[in-house]
Amino acid sequence: MEIINLKKENYEELISVLNEVFSEHNNKKMDFEKELPKMCKKDDEHTGKHYGIKDDGKIVAVIGIYPIKVNIMGKELMFSTVGNVATLKKYEGKGYMKALMTFAMDKIEKMGVDASRLGGARQRYNRYGYEMCASLYKFDVNDYTTKSCYTNRKNIRFEKIEKDDIDKLEFIKSIRKNNGIYVYRSDDNDILGEYEVLVAWQNTPYICIDENGNYTGFISANEKGDVISDVCAKDIDSFIDIIYNWQIKVGEKIWFTVGEYDTEIIKYFSSVCSNMSIYPPCHFKIINFDKVADALIKLKASYTKLSDTEFVLGIKDYGNLLICVKDGKAFCEKCDKKPHITLDKLSATRFLFGPFSPNTVCDVNLSHILPLPLTWNTLDRL
Repeated sequence: MEIINLKKENYEELISVLNEVFSEHNNKKMDFEKELPKMCKKDDEHTGKHYGIKDDGKIVAVIGIYPIKVNIMGKELMFSTVGNVATLKKYEGKGYMKALMTFAMDKIEKMGVDASRLGGARQRYNRYGYEMCASLYKFDVNDYTTKSCYTNRKNIRFEKIEKDDIDKLEFIKSIRKNNGIYVYRSDDNDILGEYEVLVAWQNTPYICIDENGNYTGFISANEKGDVISDVCAKDIDSFIDIIYNWQIKVGEKIWFTVGEYDTEIIKYFSSVCSNMSIYPPCHFKIINFDKVADALIKLKASYTKLSDTEFVLGIKDYGNLLICVKDGKAFCEKCDKKPHITLDKLSATRFLFGPFSPNTVCDVNLSHILPLPLTWNTLDRL
């Protein structure tokens, strides 16, 4: 069984396989060129992030490996989505998915990836080291919320963003850099990546403009407008104004999500929203536990006071991880100290990154430190 790296001459076959498999899986017609414009480009760079298996002289199974650069508290980390795992129905049961996933796991480790993410059935991907974890804070806002809880909010107008609106896209990139977890969507010399992510899954992006004509933030939502896939503002007051005006524009319940580090947003909307919940955004495979945990504990220490702690977590087939808060410094590092407890990688992933308290994994009281604020925006899949 040969796994081949796809090239631009394989582009049409790749898209055909993805559309056929996921149309059947989702019970609706899929058009990947519209759903994921950042991925679907007929060139070696983008098509080359995919691998496939041929049978009967044609490509019948594919997988994508998409490296994603992330900055957390000034530390550069490499994440990777492994996705678009697809096998034509006629060729299922031949071990193609297993072969491609095994290949991808070896590939991301050789690439030096710190962590990987994907979506899909939990038990299907547990065997490859992926676990449901991390957290998104979801808030519903309806017309009753708007009428009852908002006072003296500023008017905001929403202007649709086009791919050649360079100044708007530059503004979006500049305020996104303030996110606790900053995912690179574009290169320094190519701002188009910002737009291509915001329109993924057929969302529509808007720039938010105040009464003085100043940009205050952006929002990206589905056609109906009730599901906000991404929203960001230059400050908390602007964020509240954006949600207030957007709910009035849509005219019914809307919802959005933020990460745990968005403390001002969480404090406000947890007190006024019509409903709220916390849920994991996807499945993560943590490869370099020390690097990921160290960046995230530093992030957590930047917005909340952490009590002094020294705890050693043993992780099977990895080693021992020191979790330490001392003299105002928070860090995690690999160590040779005797562990207080030892967990397998999947349990360690939930223990460290939630979304629930660590004592739901084992009987250890570290809820003043854990879970660490790992999260992921649904648009940042590629």
